[in-house]
Amino acid sequence: MEMKITKIAEQIGSITRKDQDREKLLTICEAHVIWETLIAKYDDLHLTNILLIFAKDEDFKIILQDGIEALKKQIDILEKLTDTYNIPLPKRPPDHVNHSNVDINIFEDTTIFRTIHCGMQGSLILLMDGFKHAVSATIREAFRKALNIEMDLYDAFTDYGKMKGFLVSGPTFRP
Repeated sequence: MEMKITKIAEQIGSITRKDQDREKLLTICEAHVIWETLIAKYDDLHLTNILLIFAKDEDFKIILQDGIEALKKQIDILEKLTDTYNIPLPKRPPDHVNHSNVDINIFEDTTIFRTIHCGMQGSLILLMDGFKHAVSATIREAFRKALNIEMDLYDAFTDYGKMKGFLVSGPTFRP
């Protein structure tokens, strides 16, 4: 409850401030973590769009499309922060991937899954780091939303990987 009151107070104060005043509400650490996370999400979106081209299993393609939509939601959250605090936007990746001369058989679905799964693990850490370093309740809330999207997606993606046999599990331990 206290977090919501702090966030509401920040938002009310932010509405009446000029852009220069809003920038003063942001620490350099917060600006950096927003910018760094947005770059990572742009890269994740671009890589996922590329890997979607190589996916063969139709169910897997649907899962990847859902991941792309989740990435777009996270990017929207972060871009709104950059707009609010006048943080320059990093260069966006192209919306379309040209793949006319690519052999789509170069990757297996298992490799694509493991590449994305590993990237999601890093994304969880990056988003948690952003939440941890945010002084502003508004910025913490934005990272909380992005983190919740990532955690839900990670759960579903991990379960899908287990079901399809894509997830490598370690050897059992028997003392």
